[in-house]
Amino acid sequence: MPELLIPEESARVVLRVAFALAIGFLIGLERGWRQRAEASGDRLAGIRTYTLYGLLGGLAGVLPAGIAGWAIAAAILGAAALVVAGYSGALAQADPDRGLTSEAAALATVVLGALAGQGELLVAAAGAVMLVLVLSLKAELHGLLDVIRYEEIQAAIKLLVISVLVLPFLPDRGFGPGGVLNPYEIWWAVVLVASLSFVGYVAIRALGGRNGPLAFGFIGGLASSTAVTVTGARLARTDPALAGPFAGAIAAASATMMLRVAVLLLVFAPALFAIAWPPLAAGAVAALCAGFALRWFGPAAAHDDTTLPPPDDLWFALIFGGLLTAISLGIHYAEALFGDAGLYALAATSGTLDVDAFTLSAARTVGRIEAPVAARDAVMLAVAGNTVMKGVLSYSIGGEALFKRVAAVIAVSLAAGAAVWLVS
Repeated sequence: MPELLIPEESARVVLRVAFALAIGFLIGLERGWRQRAEASGDRLAGIRTYTLYGLLGGLAGVLPAGIAGWAIAAAILGAAALVVAGYSGALAQADPDRGLTSEAAALATVVLGALAGQGELLVAAAGAVMLVLVLSLKAELHGLLDVIRYEEIQAAIKLLVISVLVLPFLPDRGFGPGGVLNPYEIWWAVVLVASLSFVGYVAIRALGGRNGPLAFGFIGGLASSTAVTVTGARLARTDPALAGPFAGAIAAASATMMLRVAVLLLVFAPALFAIAWPPLAAGAVAALCAGFALRWFGPAAAHDDTTLPPPDDLWFALIFGGLLTAISLGIHYAEALFGDAGLYALAATSGTLDVDAFTLSAARTVGRIEAPVAARDAVMLAVAGNTVMKGVLSYSIGGEALFKRVAAVIAVSLAAGAAVWLVS
């Protein structure tokens, strides 16, 4: 067998340098295309320059371990000096471009090339693709600033606070009676539900009210089916002709709530999910079919303000976490003192306020291996209580016309779920 012209170790080095070169070429291609309308001498950097930046980082990265770190630092500082010189020259022009996107991309190219030179090919490739993606979305990202509101930025920051700054530092072990109070699990449940709320809000903002109350209810149910009920009832009261469409929205939100409960059980208590999903699915399908019927035979909604306010996830997290802790303790003592009857009473009362809190508390109490039928029945009772509460809100806020339609939806949904529950 003929010998290779290049030793195996040299081949790996050449491959890494070539990879760094390709990264620079890819980034330079995007930057060069973006600046293609400018004269050749007016461009800050093009394909060749970015390719050389990638090569510079790659050559620094393949040096021996003892000096590679210093070489990479020198390469970054050298590239930074070139960037500063080019930026200063651009400012001296008659119509200067004060943007720093290309300059930052140049420094990132050197770093990605260095990663490739050190053998981190996958990380370097992923970083290059993400960088090119961000660079190519200039118009879309700038357009986002025209439609996003400051309170939405605040809501996103608060969600990051409860997930990134709080969750990783909580102890992952049980405290209190029966060890039912696990700070990490409780806060993880808070983050999950808060994230669903924010995702639902973003989806509503993206689609708007023009896609109809049914889409509003289905997507808004991710955030809060109760909030959808209140908003739908308020809008329906302004125009009796909208009672049918917004009753459909409330039906869709109720179906989403049942599906959301099933997802929470699947994540936190698969054994409980296995025996609870049939009645949940039946109730959700019945509510959704009723919602489609109401929407199909009702007039189209003319309003376009069917968006929820941004979820205040920081206060929501504190309130929901406290409620979840109280319900966890309540389930423990209710079962210990009164057996299944106490569990059912707690489900009926707490479910009308927040079905997610009771569902997660029941799921954590039951565990992942074994699920008693009483726990499933308690969750069903909480879901039923929450569904009935929608009728109360519809009557008190939306009036009689909306209540009659929502009551019909509630009756169909509960009947379907109860029938499957009895059979199972």
